[in-house]
Amino acid sequence: VVNVPPKPDTEEFQKAIAENRFEFFRPEIVQRVGRLCLEYDLSIVIASSWRFLGAEACMQKLYDAGLDRSVKSAGTTQEEDAPREQEISAYLEEHPDYEAFLILDDIPMTYLKPWAISVISEEGFTEADDQKARELLSDMLKQK
Repeated sequence: VVNVPPKPDTEEFQKAIAENRFEFFRPEIVQRVGRLCLEYDLSIVIASSWRFLGAEACMQKLYDAGLDRSVKSAGTTQEEDAPREQEISAYLEEHPDYEAFLILDDIPMTYLKPWAISVISEEGFTEADDQKARELLSDMLKQK
């Protein structure tokens, strides 16, 4: 969602390969996610493979990439070798104290689709995705 690699035929990609660098956090995307979190009082739960670094290390990478330090983490999913949707469901069952939740992911959701913004991995979390997320959150919070 925020780690968007450059296109393979670019100089930026070739330089990253030569440097053995595979993190491509886009500050504008990280900041967009941060604004959404702050405006809707959301915490971040890491469900991607980099969750194995631990929540603190993941958040530090996001802070280093421009995430507002007021944005907090609510941890990581814990299910290893489970489909992403199952990991997220297990986390929600273990933490039932949420008012609303939103999934930003480039992996398509099936039964969690009503709460998901499906992000195109080559583009990251775009302005259009942000607008959809805001509409979804507004609808969820109105129902409370």
